[in-house]
Amino acid sequence: MTDVPPDPRKEGLQSALDVTKFNVAIAGGAIAFLLGTDSIKYAVTSLQRTLLTLALIGFGVSAICGILVLLEGASMIAGRRFNLDNYIVVPGVLNFAGLMAAFLFASAYVFVVIWWQTDP
Repeated sequence: MTDVPPDPRKEGLQSALDVTKFNVAIAGGAIAFLLGTDSIKYAVTSLQRTLLTLALIGFGVSAICGILVLLEGASMIAGRRFNLDNYIVVPGVLNFAGLMAAFLFASAYVFVVIWWQTDP
């Protein structure tokens, strides 16, 4: 019995799916944290509400696109198609870009709440 080396394209796709799982977990946790804590109570100005809303939208887009990537990636592995087509590349880019934008908006929201807080 000969050992067949693993296909590097499959290993690359599997690594990308592992990173996507991490991104979905981070986005979901951030949504739960922002909605479950008193952060909504501290959003009293329109700037704070806008930053919090944009952060939640970014985390939501990241989570939804990450789920799409995971679904397409699983079907690609099952069908032994390892070439990355637009069905996985575009949601993957949106997953990462949404997560980064949401972190920027959430950081700006925390900064504004800490330094320009008015009483709720």
